[in-house]
Amino acid sequence: MAHKEALLMILLSQLAITNTLAALPKFTSILIFGDSLLDTGNNNFLSTNVKSNHTPYGKDFPGGIATGRFSNGVLMSDMLASGLGIKELVPPFLDPKLKDSELRTGVCFASAGSGYDDRTATNRNVLPVMQQPAYLANYTKRLKAVVGEAEGNRIVKGSLAVVFSGSNDMIASSRRHELGLDSYDDFLLSKVTDFIKALLDHHSCLQLYAQGVRNILVGDIPPLRVDAPSYNKKLKELLPKLQTQLPGSKLVFADLSEALTEVLLKGFLRGSSITDLLGQCCPGLCTAEQKPCENADKFYRWDTFHPTQAVYRLVTKYLLENDIPKFA
Repeated sequence: MAHKEALLMILLSQLAITNTLAALPKFTSILIFGDSLLDTGNNNFLSTNVKSNHTPYGKDFPGGIATGRFSNGVLMSDMLASGLGIKELVPPFLDPKLKDSELRTGVCFASAGSGYDDRTATNRNVLPVMQQPAYLANYTKRLKAVVGEAEGNRIVKGSLAVVFSGSNDMIASSRRHELGLDSYDDFLLSKVTDFIKALLDHHSCLQLYAQGVRNILVGDIPPLRVDAPSYNKKLKELLPKLQTQLPGSKLVFADLSEALTEVLLKGFLRGSSITDLLGQCCPGLCTAEQKPCENADKFYRWDTFHPTQAVYRLVTKYLLENDIPKFA
């Protein structure tokens, strides 16, 4: 019964998101890159301590399963895919049991604890964001083995790539202290540029530029653990300039900071169901021994670092209404 109720709640929430939207751009698949905001379970298959494949994580996921998602339920990865009519859940690419049927509609390459700065990931033995496009090449090869060359090219070129990262860099990388904040902003932005170019031309060594991803949603650093207004401003200014240098690309800024402001401050004043903006449903990084709050939907934070499914749902709605339409 609990499984059915959780699944029904997810389906109803996604239906509510979809029903509030105007016609959205159509994508063949979704490809997810970044950190724990989007990781649907890749860290389960890495030799790292940065994992959430244990209770009480996933307590509101269908079946109450701890899948490796750092929240009480599904993530924005899943919600964006569902809201766009692509699929309900985005599987982790590193899962050795990943089914070929999942490849057609996309997978997740994100790794919790990672960042654009390789030092951030190295300290935690997770998959750096800058290495994730290499796995895209592996995915594309496997996809084409299933659907054929031409169809594989069509799926990749028509996909939506999503990358949200940077928070861990601002907190954990030693390079930030070496360079200073302003110079470190510029360092990260150079990495964002390299990452986007790698996605657009992930077969560059084979001179197959035409097969690269074209639609990329790039998130700013949301005020969850650190404020980065200078970086966010520079990122927003960078993307249009970069797009002009990359013919055929469509780069859209995902304003996660504004989305959270909308969810938290404006939503709270309008009587949102999220009433606890300061507390945590499961304080710290939840251990298996911890007992979380009864109703996570009332909380902004699930644990110390990550929002609840309820917050992700509202942020995703904002992105679908305000940022995704810019791909049209």
